[in-house]
Amino acid sequence: MKANNITLRQLRAFVAVSDHESFVAASKAIGLSQPALSQSVRQLEEELGARLFVRTTRSVHLTGVGLSFLTHARHVLRLMDEITADMEKIIERRSGRIVVACLPSTAWRLMPPVLAESAKLFPETRIVVRDMSMRGIKRAILSGEADIGIGSLTGNMSKFSSMVVVLDRMHVLFPRGHPFQRSGSAEWSGLAGTPFVGMTEETGIRQIVDEVSTANGLTLNYTAEVSNFATLMGLVEQGAGVTAVPGLALPRADHPVLCSRRIEAPAISREIALIWRHSSMVSPEAVRLLKSLEAVRSAGSVEGEGTAFEWRDFNVPSEI
Repeated sequence: MKANNITLRQLRAFVAVSDHESFVAASKAIGLSQPALSQSVRQLEEELGARLFVRTTRSVHLTGVGLSFLTHARHVLRLMDEITADMEKIIERRSGRIVVACLPSTAWRLMPPVLAESAKLFPETRIVVRDMSMRGIKRAILSGEADIGIGSLTGNMSKFSSMVVVLDRMHVLFPRGHPFQRSGSAEWSGLAGTPFVGMTEETGIRQIVDEVSTANGLTLNYTAEVSNFATLMGLVEQGAGVTAVPGLALPRADHPVLCSRRIEAPAISREIALIWRHSSMVSPEAVRLLKSLEAVRSAGSVEGEGTAFEWRDFNVPSEI
């Protein structure tokens, strides 16, 4: 047996004849001339040192060896098809498409200026932003659904590489006229004494709020729990209660209804980072986003810098 010389063309010819039980039909199915098809099957049999088909004037049937070999041939061809499809996706993304999985609380304020800068720096690149939870971000990166993520460094990060770009501080959000507005800051203990609307338990923000409450022996008076930021903002606007959100999730300073104050005692913040599949090198997608983030940081084009959040020092590789 000289199996090292077996080719994909021979395997495809063999599988086609097996599926159609006819050299003529197989030839038409894979677009190969009948002489070339017959030659490929004959060469495969020579490489294996065994007959794969029993040929009669009317039919073609697999031998015992052929039947055993068919499973392996299909597996190899399926694997090669998957590899080819994966490489096509990689090439497509490298040439002009980056999928970013991003926390909703971060996406709406940080990503618009980043996308604008990216359009200037990399006009050939199209960025697709997908909002999802931190659990979803990790899953999307590992599965290849997303090239890179932007989120908080929580839980097990052993399968990921990351670079912190922002320190995001927790704030209380309330309607204008609330007693919190008379102070320059708020305390977590003060949140326990007023109606509170919050995110549901599977969200990262809720995890932060629960950890602080437990550590400080606080019981928040929940009037509602939601999983959508727009709904959360709407409830606060309607006076259903106050809420706690990261600085990057805050509405604009000129919002007609809502105000915010940084929460102190204790001051809580989270690190927002670019995250990609674990590697010793920064991915090309991460470099593009880092360059865009650096441009945004230099331009000071994200509202709330220094109050709602703070930029962290991050190094951008010079080459992609």
